[in-house]
Formats: sequence, structure tokens, C-alpha cells
Amino acid sequence: MFNRFSMFTAVALVVVAVIRPTCLYAEVSQKERDATLADWQQLVDEQKRLHEKVFSRVSGGVHYDVDVKTVELIEDFEKNDLPALQQLLEAFAGKYGRTAADIDNKMRQVFAGAGRPVAMPKLPGAGYTYEQLRQGIEKVDRTRKRTAEQIAIDAKTVMDRVLDKQKARLALAARLDPDNESVTQLLAGLGQAQEQVSETVAELTDSGALLEPSEDRVGPTEGFTGRLVKLALAALLVVSGLLAAGGKLRPRSPNLGPFYASFAPLRTRIGVATLVVGALSLLWHVRDASLFGSILPQLSAVAVGLVLWKQAMVIKPAVVTADAAEQTSEQSGMDTAQHETSVGQPGTKWAPLGFACIVLGLLHLFAGGLPLI
Repeated sequence: MFNRFSMFTAVALVVVAVIRPTCLYAEVSQKERDATLADWQQLVDEQKRLHEKVFSRVSGGVHYDVDVKTVELIEDFEKNDLPALQQLLEAFAGKYGRTAADIDNKMRQVFAGAGRPVAMPKLPGAGYTYEQLRQGIEKVDRTRKRTAEQIAIDAKTVMDRVLDKQKARLALAARLDPDNESVTQLLAGLGQAQEQVSETVAELTDSGALLEPSEDRVGPTEGFTGRLVKLALAALLVVSGLLAAGGKLRPRSPNLGPFYASFAPLRTRIGVATLVVGALSLLWHVRDASLFGSILPQLSAVAVGLVLWKQAMVIKPAVVTADAAEQTSEQSGMDTAQHETSVGQPGTKWAPLGFACIVLGLLHLFAGGLPLI
């Protein structure tokens, strides 16, 4: 009797374990799925619209070349888009969760039926899209605050320089004519103005409204480290681009001969350095939620770094004796110098990539901060 009861209990538990998920999935009606799909689609459409409008145009860091259009873009977003976006995200989080993992789990629960998973909608992940919108809001806010901070710091620096220069000139004027009242008044006024500026900046700094960028707050284009990485990436792109395009540039530009003679033997090291700097810069932007800030130079650096490494593996510098070089020169009609320039010369296959890297390196150096550059 006991054995029969135990067997019946075991069978019942198995049946419940099999049937219970099916019942849970069956509770999700088609109407609920349609409503969830509509919410998901709305989130995707909003992310696409705002990415094209503003998220792709701000870096999350300092925009050193900020103009009126950028300020108007941020103001328009915060006035006309941000309130509705915050309501949308809050409503979505209330229904499906506040983390990407929770949201994706909820979507899998909704879009399942009869105990088996059904085809998920062909849309970008709901959790990923939610995070992109949330991080986009943070990126716009960081861009606004950090750029304003940098402008204030730059303005103080310029004002101090101007005031110091004029004070020095007025001091000379006072020495030339100590009895000149205008000189005396201007000198005193400039001193008071400089003190007032310094006091105002000190008050803002103490209150936290104006802070010098520090290592834990700066973005990938800020501070000494950010500018050093930017300079290194631009320089390595130009040098690597010249090496990659050497197959076309070297025969047509004799003036570049000394460059190739110096840098061609270092092709492997330069390629690895370009690859590493490009990858680190890209990871830094990803960490700072500004993936597309300088993605074109970064990806080009990774690509040309791999190309140079591959060329160095394939192109082995030939050891040519003087007799062999002379014999080859006689057979081909070239002199020994021409023969030597042909040894180890890369082909023209990657010349377009090399030219692109040269252009992107210069753009990154002089126009860095623009979207994608």
C-alpha cells in the first residue's frame, strides 16, 4: 500500500512539473503578446530616432570645438524629448524590469507558448535597447556638464593671461608717468577684477559647481592622458597609412625614400603599436559609453595594424650579395640602387586602406571630437 502511494505521488509530481510550465505559458494571451510587442517596437523606434538625432552627435566627454548648433541640439533634446523619454523608460521598466537581464527574461516568458519557445520578434534586444536609451541620457548629461566645466576653466585661463598682460603694460605706464590718474585707476581696477574672478572660481570649485577634470571623471578625449592617446593614435595612423600605401607612394614619391628607409624595417613594431593604441582607445570609449565617438580612426588603426603585421610576416628582407645584385641589375636593366629599393617592397593591395588611414589620422588630430572622428 505504501509503495503504491509513493509511486502515485512520484507520478503526480512529474505530471505537475511537466504541466505547470505549460499552464503558465498558456496564461499569456495573444492580446498581451501584441501589447508587449507594441511596447518593444516603440522602444526600438525611439532609440533609433534619438540615436540619429542626438546620441551619435555627442561623445559623453568634452567637446572642445562646441558650437551653437551643438548647444541648441542638447537644449532641444532636454526640453522636447527627455521628459517623454523618461516617462517611456519608467513605464517600460515598471512592466518588464529595470535591468537588461530582467527585461530579456520577461520577453522570453511572454513570447513562449504550449511549453516550448516560439520565434522571438526580429527586433534588437529589448534589454539592450533599454540600456542604450538610458546610457544615451547619461551621455548627453555628461557632455553638457563636462563641456561647460572646460569652457569655464579655459575662460579663467584666458582672462588671467589677458589681465596679467595688461597689468604689466599698465605698470610700465605708471613708471613712465606716476601722476597719470587714468593709469592709476585702470591698474587698480584690473587688480580688483582679477581678484573677483579668482574668488568666484574658488567659490564654484568649493561648492562642487566647477571642478578641475580628474582621472576618475575624465572621458576618452579629456585631460592629459586623453589628449596623449589622441595624438598617439593620429600619429600612428599617418605613419601606418604611409607604410601600407608604400607600394604606390614609394615609386611615385622619391622624396619619401628616407622615410621608408627608416620606418620600413620597423613595420612590425609600428603595426603592433597601432593595433594596441586603436584597440585601447576603442575600449576606453566603450567604457565611457561613447562607442561611436572616434570609431572610424579606431577601427582603421586596428585594421592597418593587422595589415602591417601580416606584411611583416610575408615580406622577408632578402639578403642580396653585391655580385648577385650586380648580376640582377644587368639582366633587368636596373642599377644596384634600384634593385635594393625593390627588395621587401609591399604590394598595392592595401594602398586604399593606407590612404584612408592618412586622411583619418589628420582628421582625428585636427577635428577630433566630431561624430565618428
